[in-house]
Amino acid sequence: MCLRPVTIKTNRNNYRVGIDKMYMQVPCGDCEECRLMRINDYYVRLHYEWERYMKNGGSVFFITMSHNNQSLPFTPSVDSLEFNVCADNLQNKGLIFSENFAQLPCFDKAAVRAFLERLHHLDRFPRQILRGIQYYAKDETGTFVPQQSCFCDNAGVLRNPVLGTDIKHFVVCEYGKETKRPHYHALIFFPFIVQAGNFKRLCEFAWSTLCAESVVPESIAECAHLAFDDGKDFVEFQDWFVYRSGVKRKKTFFMHKNGFVMYSKKGAQMTRPLGMKYLCKYLFKDTEYLKVPFVPEFIDIIKELPSLAHMPESKQKCCLKRYKDSVPFFLISNGVGSLFEKEVEIDTFEGAKEFARKEFHFENDGNIYAMPKYFIRRLLYQNRHYTKLDDDYKHVTICYLTEFGRNVLREKFFDSVDRFVDKVRMVSTSSFKSLLYPLDFEFGVTGCEVPFDLNKFYDDLYTDWLNIPKLRLLAYYKLLFQNVAIPDYVDVESYSTQQLFDFGNSVFENKLATQNDHEHEIFTVGNKEYIRLHTKDVDFSRRIYNNLEVFNGFDSFLSRVQFVYNLVHDRNYKEAAKRYEENMMYRSLYNSIIYQNAV
Repeated sequence: MCLRPVTIKTNRNNYRVGIDKMYMQVPCGDCEECRLMRINDYYVRLHYEWERYMKNGGSVFFITMSHNNQSLPFTPSVDSLEFNVCADNLQNKGLIFSENFAQLPCFDKAAVRAFLERLHHLDRFPRQILRGIQYYAKDETGTFVPQQSCFCDNAGVLRNPVLGTDIKHFVVCEYGKETKRPHYHALIFFPFIVQAGNFKRLCEFAWSTLCAESVVPESIAECAHLAFDDGKDFVEFQDWFVYRSGVKRKKTFFMHKNGFVMYSKKGAQMTRPLGMKYLCKYLFKDTEYLKVPFVPEFIDIIKELPSLAHMPESKQKCCLKRYKDSVPFFLISNGVGSLFEKEVEIDTFEGAKEFARKEFHFENDGNIYAMPKYFIRRLLYQNRHYTKLDDDYKHVTICYLTEFGRNVLREKFFDSVDRFVDKVRMVSTSSFKSLLYPLDFEFGVTGCEVPFDLNKFYDDLYTDWLNIPKLRLLAYYKLLFQNVAIPDYVDVESYSTQQLFDFGNSVFENKLATQNDHEHEIFTVGNKEYIRLHTKDVDFSRRIYNNLEVFNGFDSFLSRVQFVYNLVHDRNYKEAAKRYEENMMYRSLYNSIIYQNAV
């Protein structure tokens, strides 16, 4: 659970008055809980995918891509169009885009996307690059003939029927501690066996900028023509590759390398899943990059740029995208870790709860990992993909709740109410309070600033809130009514406590029943489905349940309960980390003594 959730406005395409929250709390992504959960989720997913490919005749590679001096990415200069467009957009929000943000070292997400785009389409590669990877099969005469595709023969039979043509990736970025330049670590999942040398040749070609013949300088072409007299198949000159075929010199393509493609001394092949942990630790902001002058301020102000999701293609969008692609990022393929669906069969809520509480133990790894949220969502929801009918025909994904998902969420709602009641009652116990010592209850000092008097908080808790009906109503308010607009036909002020419970149950059932009613127009043309979105603007000026007298004081009490709970959680986390460090120190000391005695 996030320790510092952030409140944002809703972005639903089909907002429902009286059901959907106008303001939602989302994880901050930066506290200890969010970081651990994020590392856990991606590590378990990557481990599942690694097992899937290694067991079914695939191969997994770990590589590092770097920039050379010619392709080092920097933010645009002050006199560029990108800088002016970004400054104008931020000026509308009352922010200043400083000249210090020009020519800063940064990352290049567009170059990484181009690399992955080429790697996912091996059949488009030149034959010279596919040497040693191209698939061969016997024809009717018994001779081996190169096939048109790397993934299947000319008859359309898949080379690996289990993995199909899936090439998947996971990429994170890092700023070098010693080299002081950006580079990228990547996991590449191939559906067939590839030797490390051939794989590196593939990546070197993909991690390059391809240029047309007219762009190549004449001086390079003349030098290449002289070098062909030595009988070479290609010439490398000033980062340009010039190829020929046959006796007559023919320029097939020209390539400007973005940098180097490297892998570890043990090889690129991932025979053990240890490299996944190395990758997952870079899911957060790189501390070395934040040490560069003006970079932390630059990253914070880039977050204020408008979203590009619904912006039509234009020069302004390209300029803003240039800046959004320059901050730290990570990329992952769809469906990574989806192997688990074939291993579990769940049709009851008890089975779903047991599955959600399942812990993962991996070979050669002594840690215990919780169930990723990605796995649970795959069980409850079904995504359908459409093409949006507008100028740029973007892909749109609509999430549909399955019948099993409805049943699970219905049971989970009442389970969440009971757990919330237990959580508040747990805060009131003397053992829970004792964890906050040494405390100054009069001033609320715990080593960090507490925004209220803890002594008065516990007095209010014991006198006003520790009765089950009120705690259950508090849970209903938190799950259903908080930050929700009041429909015109509802008069909640006159409802009794039981009527509020009944009304809350009806709101929740209506929420489940209308989950899939997106009210969008869907067209089917051939085998492709198109969609025209019918968005509804949210009226944030409407009166919400928070303003009603029956819920007076609920927001304040919820914030205080969560603050105390997080305070104790943070204290326990630090104490556990301290105990772990002491245990490791004692263990290393014990091992050194044993080693000295043995010697």
